[in-house]
Amino acid sequence: MPSHWTDYIDAAHRKIKIAEFHYEQLGVMLKQRTALIDSPPAISTQAFFEGVVVAVVSAMDQVAQSANSARNLGLRPDNLFNGASHEIEKIIPEFKDWREKPIGLDLRRLPTRMVHYSYIKSSNGELVWEVETANENYNGPRDLIGYAESAVSHARELGRLTDHLADAFQLDLT
Repeated sequence: MPSHWTDYIDAAHRKIKIAEFHYEQLGVMLKQRTALIDSPPAISTQAFFEGVVVAVVSAMDQVAQSANSARNLGLRPDNLFNGASHEIEKIIPEFKDWREKPIGLDLRRLPTRMVHYSYIKSSNGELVWEVETANENYNGPRDLIGYAESAVSHARELGRLTDHLADAFQLDLT
């Protein structure tokens, strides 16, 4: 278990790499698919898609925990991301814009939807699995690969912001 705020930054960067891996594998699986229109997505397809979502949300939470640890905020898990976000925004104002992007809001709500609901099927002559809406303001792609690509892009932005955050926390210690 991480014990220092830098461990959480490192863990977040690792989760972003895991999300990228799942995204790449999802693309491979979707190219190889032979699923019927009335069947659920293959286990591997669903696993790689959900791997993207879980890894990105985990990276978000780990960045929040890094701020919680670095600043001794004492935030509870149910308020970790929102509470830490406000502290992060004091250091990196761009974090607020990143946090409020509709894809980010959708991603934060999607794990609950994945657990309690299922995927929507659509077809334009090809099988297309779509992600259920979790945030009405997100108007980006809903197909699995398009959504996963948006999620990974959002995570990469978090990685860049996190580098600035780590630098700021380091400066506080010197």
